[in-house]
Amino acid sequence: MRRPTSTSCSRPRPRSRAATREANPTRTCVGCGRRAPKDALDRFASLDGVLTSGRTLPGRGVYVCRARAFERAAAQSCFERAAARRAFARSLGEPVSIPRHYTDASNG
Repeated sequence: MRRPTSTSCSRPRPRSRAATREANPTRTCVGCGRRAPKDALDRFASLDGVLTSGRTLPGRGVYVCRARAFERAAAQSCFERAAARRAFARSLGEPVSIPRHYTDASNG
């Protein structure tokens, strides 16, 4: 026996994944592993093997939590943790050098 073709008695279609997503996608910090909205994290990418900051850079990017003044004194920043664990190179899939001004800026 065939199913009724009437739409009035059929169940509503489930929403697609795209329709249920938030307007702001989430990303994961490579330093601490925390998931946060994309706008709350800083994006880095590799340009000619050098780690560079920027939201619109081409290619694969990695994200780290933005450092907050009260967190710096309490613990190592996510950027420093990611650099120490070599998480940037691992996530980007290539060796990268980290410019000194990024590590100096994260120290205060």
